[in-house]
Amino acid sequence: MKKVLLFLFVFAATGLAYGQIMWSDDFESYNEGDMIAASSPDWRTWQNSTAANADAPVTSDQAVSGKNSLHIFSATATAQGPMDVFLPFPAAYNTGMLHFEMMMYVQGNGAYFNFQGTPVEGTAWTLNSTFNSADGVVSTPEASSSTEFPVEKWFKVVVDVDLTLNQWSLSIDGNVVSQWRNTDNRVGGLNLYPLEGHDYYVDDVMYSHEPFVPGNLDLAMLGAKLPPRMLGGKEYNVTASVKNLGVMPINSYDITWTDGVTSGTKSITGTNIAIFGEEEVVFDESYMANSANSELTFTISNINGGSDDSGDNDSKTTSYGIVTPAPDKAVFVEEGTGTWCPWCTRGTVGMEYMAAEYKKYFVGIAVHNGDPMTVAEHDLGVRTFPGFTGFPGGVIDRTIEADPSALNLENQLFNFITETPVATLSSDVEFFDDGTFRTVTATVNATFKEDVSGDYRLLAVVSEDFVTGTENGYNQANAYAGGANGPMGGFENLPATIPASDMIYNHVSRAILGGFAGQEGSLPGAMSAGETYSYTFTYVVPEDQDPTQMAIAAVLLEPNGTANNAKFTYYSEWSTVSNVTNVETHEAFVGISPNPTNDVTFIKLNLENSEDVSVEVYNNVGQMILNRNYGQLAGKQSIPFNVGNLAKGIYHTKVNIGNQFVTRSIVVQ
Repeated sequence: MKKVLLFLFVFAATGLAYGQIMWSDDFESYNEGDMIAASSPDWRTWQNSTAANADAPVTSDQAVSGKNSLHIFSATATAQGPMDVFLPFPAAYNTGMLHFEMMMYVQGNGAYFNFQGTPVEGTAWTLNSTFNSADGVVSTPEASSSTEFPVEKWFKVVVDVDLTLNQWSLSIDGNVVSQWRNTDNRVGGLNLYPLEGHDYYVDDVMYSHEPFVPGNLDLAMLGAKLPPRMLGGKEYNVTASVKNLGVMPINSYDITWTDGVTSGTKSITGTNIAIFGEEEVVFDESYMANSANSELTFTISNINGGSDDSGDNDSKTTSYGIVTPAPDKAVFVEEGTGTWCPWCTRGTVGMEYMAAEYKKYFVGIAVHNGDPMTVAEHDLGVRTFPGFTGFPGGVIDRTIEADPSALNLENQLFNFITETPVATLSSDVEFFDDGTFRTVTATVNATFKEDVSGDYRLLAVVSEDFVTGTENGYNQANAYAGGANGPMGGFENLPATIPASDMIYNHVSRAILGGFAGQEGSLPGAMSAGETYSYTFTYVVPEDQDPTQMAIAAVLLEPNGTANNAKFTYYSEWSTVSNVTNVETHEAFVGISPNPTNDVTFIKLNLENSEDVSVEVYNNVGQMILNRNYGQLAGKQSIPFNVGNLAKGIYHTKVNIGNQFVTRSIVVQ
């Protein structure tokens, strides 16, 4: 049966009308095979779509009460929709108590439902819940959490929302599994929509709304603006929110937080918070995340110089999950991005947030595709990584792929930062600028914490910040222009195509030294605890790159290719060395011939005295492809260089003779 109950009363002090709403549908009033939108005055297809298969059938295949339920399923195992039904609520509720529940039976690949922010669908998605049958986990991104649910069994989903205080909770079979404050605190309807391969039933759908009646003087403590999980040992700024639930404006109050050991207090005066108005307070004192003191209590007092009418909401205690990082561990993230990709601005915001908030623990590289900042080998490695489905995409510790939004990257950092690395990484970086070549030499050191064996490898990524350009390839496509897709770090205020003159790109991969799979032979087959093993990488900085904005990311790869650890060394930590002199000619240098060549060429010397000789060869993007030290040489020498395996092009040769060197180009035909 289906019922709708409506109670209406008027609160005379404000002239506002408040009504209690209760609605339910157990699908027993329909016949098997009835299409719900076509048969019910309450349900409709998404935006009243008349597309084939947009409506959902009532069925007796499954039921938790009576004999009927509603069946929601996708067209195929690899496509979503087109079934898409919507239950609008009577209003866009943003105050009062909302209770929603329904029974679910999930099979196939899983299930999905969302709350819309208004009774007009497509305006705002305020809750998104995805049920994955493969692992039996339901994830709710707005709550930054996930929990298990029973597969191929009926279970109850309950969402309770105190919209007045913006306090949301999700329950599975009576167990509260997540509580959060929502970014968009309103509810206007239920959307049932199957993603790829989803197949599920719903029954006993019910919601109720109890309106909120404001008091006279009533300031409520909402809680802190802190992440649900924090890193132990890291300091966090504390921001709290209060809300006026009374008809009298709030002009002053005191607010305090404490974790039982440390605390902060702030007196607020000269404010003017109207009814339902909110205010954020930023404390001067910071909170040091500590698992022993992971419970924070916030209290307001001295409201307008005294007490308010309701002391029940003047204090709020919240427990936070404290994640203790493994010593010396940082998480390595490679973000697949491109200036052509309109959604990649989401990754830009995510990377900036992580670099600012978790600099010590986060080694992030923006790997560009299809634009002037592309490093072909790095791009190929990221976009062919197992599980990488498109741009933007984030490869986390070479283990999983995840969307590079700020929320997802933060969650993944918490997941990976507790994994103890087998080695501590450091880099000794020297920067040579001799007027012709600007050379970065990075010696990556791995000090092992335990005895290990296998094909462990080192690699080094050169990254650059504040990269700009003038050509069209530096224009950034922007899907968040105009704000239709929500706020995105200010990109909602920029045009759909952001001109190159307005764009700065950070964390840009400039070279991946050692290759995507790491430098073969960079570590021995067996390493001992307490021992340090090193490998030296070299990079010649091209003219259009700025070494002062660069960093070297040292990465240790395990034999299976996953990243065990990573460490940034910034330009400010480099040593600047210039111990050789570039000369146009050298009496000992005879020349390089044959040149051009497609086989073997010879570097010819005539050394009057014994000299240290070494040769370095670089490609046209500044990467060293050959480095040979010949030690002490004297007399006539003809040093062979085989170019038969090189691609056609121009290569740059640096011949070091004692404390001087000469540079020449080799043309490979």
